[in-house]
Amino acid sequence: MARRTRAELLAEIERLGQVFDLAMAFQMEHGEPELAAALRDTVPDHATFTARALDGGARPSEVLAGLQQALADFPGGMLADRHHAGDAALWYAFYAERTGRSYVDDMGDPVAIVRAVVRRGRIVDQMELDLLNGVLTNTAQDLLSPRQAALAEALVAGWTGPAEDPDSPPGTGPADRPEN
Repeated sequence: MARRTRAELLAEIERLGQVFDLAMAFQMEHGEPELAAALRDTVPDHATFTARALDGGARPSEVLAGLQQALADFPGGMLADRHHAGDAALWYAFYAERTGRSYVDDMGDPVAIVRAVVRRGRIVDQMELDLLNGVLTNTAQDLLSPRQAALAEALVAGWTGPAEDPDSPPGTGPADRPEN
C-alpha cells in the first residue's frame, strides 16, 4: 500500500480536526459542567494543537494518530456503548445540524466497526482496540453475543500493536509513516 503524501496527511488532519472541534463544542454545550470547564481550560482547538505539534517536530502521521485517538475516546466510546444511546442520538443531531452531513457517513458507524473487527478476527489500530474495550467494559453490553464477546476479549488480550500488513487501512502501522 502506498504511503500517503504530506499533503494528504495534512488534509486528513484538517478533516478530523473539524470533527474534533465539533466534539469539543458538543461537550461544552451538553456535557457534564465540570468536564466542560476542564476541557475549556486545557484542550486547544485542533488548529492550535496541530500547529504546536508540527512546530515541535511531530510528523503529520503522529498528529493524525493523536486526533484519531481523541476521536475514538470521545464519540467512538460513547456511541459504541448502549448506556449512552441518548447521548449518541443527541451527538448525531448536533453533528448534522452543524455540518449538514451524517456523522456515520463521515466517520463510520462505531457499532458496525466493532462487529466488523470481531468478524475479521484482527484489530488493526488503536481506535478499533478502544472501541472493543469500550464495549467489553460496559457491563450492560448487548452489542455482541456471548460468543462474539469472547472473541473480542481474545482479540484485545492478544493485541500487540498496530498492524503492518497490506490489508491494513492507511496510517495504522509504523511502516505507513512518511519520512517528512
